[in-house]
Amino acid sequence: MLDQQHWESLAAAVQIPVNSLESRPRSWRTALLGPIFFDDIRYPSIEFSTTHAERTERTTAEAVGNLTIRGTTRPLAFSMRVRQNTDAFDVSAETTVKRSAFCLGGAPPFVSDEVAVVLRLRIVPAAILH
Repeated sequence: MLDQQHWESLAAAVQIPVNSLESRPRSWRTALLGPIFFDDIRYPSIEFSTTHAERTERTTAEAVGNLTIRGTTRPLAFSMRVRQNTDAFDVSAETTVKRSAFCLGGAPPFVSDEVAVVLRLRIVPAAILH
């Protein structure tokens, strides 16, 4: 939920099924879903929910919330840019996550501890959905 007049009221909850993740090369997918990385059998989803937001400029904000990966929850802030179209809001959100904070394994120095997370969302007003 987003009210451009009251950004602090932003409410968002995102749940991503771990088995929907893709990789390149595709041969990495099995390893990513396995116990060293995401362990999709024990932890089937990645979740983020906002706690609050603050408008930083006319079309930008910072959304703060909690990210849960592999059963570990950490606070996280997304930098957001919102563009209003005639029938929806387009939201771009970006942040950086440290894999080690969520016990995600890997093969340093071949895999970076810092991972960029980029979300592209389209928010459609409820009136349009009815």
